[in-house]
Parts: sequence; C-alpha cells; structure tokens
Amino acid sequence: MKVIDAVITLDKHHCILSVKSNTDYFTKFYEGLLKLHINTSIHQILDINLNQNNGIFTWNLEKFYYEFITTNNDLSFIFIKKSIPTNMIFEKVLDSIYYGVHLYDQNANLIYYNKSSSSISLETNEEDVLGKHLTDIFPNINPKYSTILTTLKTKSPIINRCDTFKSSSGKTITTINSAYPIFFDNNLVGSWIIERDLSSIQKNLSDLKSMEDLIDKQSANPPLDNKTINHTFIDLKGESANFKEAINLAIKVSSQDCNVLIYGETGTGKELFAQSIHNNSKRYNEKFLAINCAAIPENLIEGILFGTTKGAFTGSIDKPGLFEEADGGTIFLDELNSMNLLLQSKLLRFLQDGTFMRVGGKKIIKSNVRIISSCNEDPFFITNNNILRKDLFYRISTIIVNIPPLRERTGDVDLLLKYFIHTLGDKYFKNINHISKDVLEVLNNYNWPGNVRELMHVIEYALNTIEGSSFELTNLPNYLFKNIGKKQVDEISVDVFDSLQSTMDNYECEVIKKALEHYGYNISKTAQALDIKRQSLQYRIKKYGIVV
Repeated sequence: MKVIDAVITLDKHHCILSVKSNTDYFTKFYEGLLKLHINTSIHQILDINLNQNNGIFTWNLEKFYYEFITTNNDLSFIFIKKSIPTNMIFEKVLDSIYYGVHLYDQNANLIYYNKSSSSISLETNEEDVLGKHLTDIFPNINPKYSTILTTLKTKSPIINRCDTFKSSSGKTITTINSAYPIFFDNNLVGSWIIERDLSSIQKNLSDLKSMEDLIDKQSANPPLDNKTINHTFIDLKGESANFKEAINLAIKVSSQDCNVLIYGETGTGKELFAQSIHNNSKRYNEKFLAINCAAIPENLIEGILFGTTKGAFTGSIDKPGLFEEADGGTIFLDELNSMNLLLQSKLLRFLQDGTFMRVGGKKIIKSNVRIISSCNEDPFFITNNNILRKDLFYRISTIIVNIPPLRERTGDVDLLLKYFIHTLGDKYFKNINHISKDVLEVLNNYNWPGNVRELMHVIEYALNTIEGSSFELTNLPNYLFKNIGKKQVDEISVDVFDSLQSTMDNYECEVIKKALEHYGYNISKTAQALDIKRQSLQYRIKKYGIVV
C-alpha cells in the first residue's frame, strides 16, 4: 500500500506492542483505543484473520483493508488502510467477468490472471504460474503464433486469433484470444489478453440474444433517435464569450418550460443543447424524444409524430406517436426547416391548444409536451422566404438560442482539441503528451464548415495514425491543407505602376514563401497544400530565386 492510515506492531503471540498512526482521522478515532490495549492480543480487539496475508475487516461499522507481514525476529506488522485499494477493486471486477483475462510484463512473465482463467487455461495454483514465463506455463505453445508474444513483438493489438494448445494441466483446449499492448510514458511495459473458450462464447451469444429480445420489445420506429439522455450543460465545452452567452441563455430558459428554437450550423451541437435544457428542467424525469425532420420521408413523419389509426392506410395499425409517448416530457424537432408546410400547420395547431388527432383518427388527444426545435439556417431568412411558416415561427421561438460556429469561437479550437484527445485517447490506446505548434496553427486557421463534429472526426483520424505520443502535421487529414493557397496572406503592397504580370508574380512569390515557411520548407507538403505538383513548385522556387 502506497499510503497507509496506521501500522500495528505485534509480538510472536500477536499481542500489540505499538501503534503508529499516519492520518489525522485514524489518530482522532482509533489510535487511542488501540493504545489502551497494549500487550493485549489483537484478536480480542479486531475481528481479523492473520492466516491471510491481506483482507478486509470491520471496526465500528467501518471497513478497513489490511496487509499482514511477519519477520524473522518474531515481530509482525499489520498495515491498515481505511479505503479499499483500487487494484483490489479492479481484481474483484475482473473476477466477475466470465472470460479469461491474463496480464504479462514486457518479458512475457505472468503477473495476474482472473478467476475465469482458472477454468479455461490456468488450472493450477497461483504459486505454480505467477511470475513464470508464458512458454513455461504452456510448454506446447508455438512461440511464433502465440497471441501474447506476437503482441509484445509487434507492439500492436492482435484481435480474435483462434488458438489450440494444452492448458497448464495438460488438457487440449481451443480459445479465441485478443491481446493488447500496454504502454507507460511511450514505453512498452506489458500486454494483456482476453481468452474465450466455447462455454464463454456460448454465454456471450446467450447474453446477446437476451439483449436483442429486449431491444426488439422496447425499440421505437427505426428512424427515431431515442438516445439515452446523458448530456447536461457541463458537457458543453467552450470558453469563448459568444459560446458562453449561448449556454447562459439556455440555462436561464431551461426551467421556464417555454418553447425554445436553437439555431446553429451543422455540427455545432444543437442536440447537446436540447438535451441539456431538458435535463435542467422540471421535466428531467420524463422522456426526451428526438426526431430528425430531414432524415424521415414526408409520408412517414406525420404518423411518427401524431400516431396512426388502424385502416387509415394500407398496413396501418393503432400506434401512438411521439406526442403521446412524450406526454409530460420533451420533444426535440431537429432541422425543423425541413418539415413540409402542410405538416407545419398541424404542428401549429398542437402548439396552440395541446391537442391533435392520429392519422386517420377522429378522437382528439391531449398531450403536455415541451417543444425544443432547431434549424441549421437563419430562422429569419427561412421565415421570410416561406420555408418556415411565420405563425409557427412565432410559436416555437419564444426564445432563440444562437450557437456560434466554431470559426467564431475564439480560443475554443485548442480547448476542444485537448478535450477530444483526452476523451478519445483510451478508445484508440493512445496517450498523447505533445501537440506540434504547426498542428495548432493549421487547426486554428482552418474554417471548420463542419464545426465541432468535424473537429472531433479530425481528432479521431489523427488518433488512428499517430505512432507514439506526439501529434504532428502528418497525422492530420490532407484535405485540411487544400485551402492554404486560397487563404488570405499578409497584405502585399502593389505598385499601381507595375505591370499586371509583375504584380501577379510578386503575389505568387509571397504566397509560396509563406507556404514554404509554414511547412518547414518541405516540398511535398507545400505542393500538396498549394494543390500543385512538386515539379511546378520547384520550377517557381527557381523562377523567383527563393532560398530553401
């Protein structure tokens, strides 16, 4: 244990000789009690099993973890920690998994395995295998084909490799193995493996079938986007003033139960705002149902929203729509500007009195639903151009939350870059500890038409290509460099008395100089960024006498 609360020294009869506390909490509540029992057997004070090297005991209704160590001079020590060590918790978690998990160091020596491994391949005692080399535990394994040895050699994951070998007890078994390298500070320190035998695979298939049946029972129409609602305002990352202004407005209106229109370009995070508003409202315990109005055919969306009646059209059944299912909750109408004008009029009627009828039905249904909608075009523009009904616009836009595009959020590219690297790094087994200044410059100069969503995809691309722990220019997708030749460079003075050709040459020379400087005078990258061939770039370098 790295940090302990106390250490108790015992004699050869397990009587208390001394107590030393390392924390104020233990000193205040427990050290004095133990010192009252000096020369008393520890077993009269604590319900602790000293036949085990470690374990957990309860004292005054509190749980303590202990380690017991004996010495050659008839003394022994009990190290006590109030909180249970993280590694012990991890071991309990891994022991609950029904497939085998092994952990090896960089030399392929076994340092850990879970309980399920005992019934799959390690049918022996811990002392017989822990610390031993893989080939000593499984002498008949083929070193050239071994999943662990291959992973340690290549420093890359090996996924779903089928292997037949003899277990530690000599039984022939077949397993499906996946192994992954473990890096610390960019150094390979070991590897871990998941092994599945026939019984664990059958268990997995059974679980998948159960989940499939559950999804079949509870899933709604396939086009709907009924995601688990787990986004709140804390998930909205940004420090720019205009982005914070949008968040603050959304927070203020979230508790007011009014209709909200969210305006933002594609990829700015409109649904994250909608979920956050719902989760911060008095309806947070009720349903949040989202529908993308642009993704569903016009002939289906009405039935999805308002429900259908049996016999209304061929194949129709009695089925409630979103406005019935979300009664008491929130509906998010994403890309409302894609909804046709006829359906907009039916939506307007619902907003006016909270009532509607199913498609083909005659019964009036009442529902108490909050509407949050969004559009990816200027709401005033689409209203003035009859894309969105004016009367509907006035109903849904009690409050308009304007999410600024990423290109207008000063400083947020760097913040989001680090956030995505942190949150996505584990998924791709990458630990990035350095970002090139050139990377930051390219990302901050890019226009981001796809906004935050595009930035996230760029980071995912990079994490798939990075080797090591440094994020360099070569890890960015090529399309980011395409527009650099079209970007505005520093103003170039032009003499009005120069010829047109001379002016064009001066401008081209300056653009090439700046591009070469930006890419460290790398001819290939500069030519790619300027969208010209290497030979063309080299010709111009020579023509203008540019020193590289």
